Amino acid sequence: MMNLGSDTPASVNNSINSTHNPIFSMERMPSLVDNAKRRTPLLMSARRGLPDRLIAVLLLPFVAAVLFVILPIALLIQGRPLFYGSERMREPTQSFILWKLRTMDVDLEKDPSVLGGHMAKKVTAFGEFARRTRLDELPQIYNLIKGDIRLIGPRPPLKKYVLKYPELYRDVLRSKPGITGLSTITIHRREARLLADCRTESETDTVYCRACIPIKARLDRIYQENQSLRLDIFILIRTFSRLRLRKINRVRHAIRTPHRARASTIRL
Repeated sequence: MMNLGSDTPASVNNSINSTHNPIFSMERMPSLVDNAKRRTPLLMSARRGLPDRLIAVLLLPFVAAVLFVILPIALLIQGRPLFYGSERMREPTQSFILWKLRTMDVDLEKDPSVLGGHMAKKVTAFGEFARRTRLDELPQIYNLIKGDIRLIGPRPPLKKYVLKYPELYRDVLRSKPGITGLSTITIHRREARLLADCRTESETDTVYCRACIPIKARLDRIYQENQSLRLDIFILIRTFSRLRLRKINRVRHAIRTPHRARASTIRL
């Protein structure tokens, strides 16, 4: 049984140690990869990734159309700036700026840390909607075209965690980071719930370092060992299947609900 310490809320420790917790059900990962290989055509078995820049160019008109609609809404609700650049690592010693739509108060966007419950009140009305629907990730198509990231790969880590765990990320970053990946479709929601229960910056950092980083790194290694076009397509299908269209209806609730009332129930 894993316990993060006496200062960690019981709900966090209980969630981590639950027998139904998919974060620690690592024996399921080989079957997930095998399932991907069975459910995609044999002609897609080549051990190569998707042509990322080509896909980015093809998706650009769609992404531009969506941004054309939502940027005026973001400007109306939360003002400028519309975009947020975060320093991330694509190699152990090489950083880049990862672009997203701004989803938090301006002063908080300068803080290079993962989002925990202690920062929930700083998420804007538009930001809650954008995070739930993952629309805040759309500007990353620029990073994709530029070649900073791939469509699929490990999520680009913050610099402070690469400096804190150099050996771990030396292994993980053998693969170019991506917009989505095996770890994203497997534990993203549970990670968000764990961090949402944290009440201080220190607690958030402890939970993320002990309960999230090691599992995500192991999933990234599993992807490296089994990478193929077939698996990439499976990950994309799983990614888009999680973007339920019904979530778009929540924008009305996000706009109309008082900010403080939303903050008490927000889930990343």
